[in-house]
Parts: sequence; structure tokens; C-alpha cells
Amino acid sequence: LIASILAVLKHQWAPIQMSSGSWISSEQQADTVARVSANVFTMGFIKGLGISEDTAHQAAVAFERKAYTAAEVAARTTTGDRPRSESIKAYARKLSELVVELIKSGGVYQSDAQTASASGEELVLSGSRDFLTKEAAEIALALMLAPGSKISKIKLSTKSFGRDA
Repeated sequence: LIASILAVLKHQWAPIQMSSGSWISSEQQADTVARVSANVFTMGFIKGLGISEDTAHQAAVAFERKAYTAAEVAARTTTGDRPRSESIKAYARKLSELVVELIKSGGVYQSDAQTASASGEELVLSGSRDFLTKEAAEIALALMLAPGSKISKIKLSTKSFGRDA
């Protein structure tokens, strides 16, 4: 899976002009979502998991967003930016990990909002290790931010927040 994602990204790389600082274009991201969605659906079908096309697409969109965020974080170091090839490899690695995790779980996909659970006064954000952007943090913390919420404790053991969050 990593090899196929890398091959697609390398094949598309040359003709696309990107702004400085960007290591992947929005067209490449959209193409990656479409390919990952098709691959998830196909792998689910082959394994007999019954993953619908809609679920595969939702998972692909979320996986691409998580992989992009993880690669963006990994691309920055204290001494500057890492080479594009390292960012692409980190992106492909995270995407493939998420897809494999989905297939191993029997095709059960839970969105970020579904992995947050609240019991009484405590909010627990569980699941995979993720870097949350502002939008993802708002979704994950929606139970706490809701009017009338009595949550006073939050467990964030598997989450990291970006600067904008």
C-alpha cells in the first residue's frame, strides 16, 4: 500500500506547481482520497467486511486529513524543514497504517467524534495517536463545549494539538 501511494505521488509530482512551503497540492490530496477510498472498498470486499462506498469515502477523507497533519508536523524541525521526500514518506506511511488498522478492525470505522466519550464529568479522547488541527479539536471537544455540559476533566493521552488548535 505504501509503495502504491508513493508511486502515485511521485508520478504526479513533476507537472504540478505548488506554492512555497507546500509539499503536496490539493489536486494530489483529492486524488489520494479517491484512490484510498477505492482501495478500502476493494480490500473490504475481498475480506468480506461489507464496507460501503460511503463509509470507505468518509474513512479515506479522515485518513488523508490525519496523514497530512502528521506529515506536516513531522516536516518541521527545530532547524528548518525536512526534504519533501521525507514528508511524502511520512504521509504515505500514516495513510497505510490507518487503512491497515481499519481492515484489521473488521472494517469498523469510527469518526473522531465517535471516539470521544463522556461519562458524567469526564471526557475521554481515545483512539489512535493524532495531531489535531483547530477543526478536529472542535469536533473532538464538542461534548465539552456543548451548552449545559458538566465536563470538568479531560483525558488527552493519545492526542496532540497543533498551533492553531
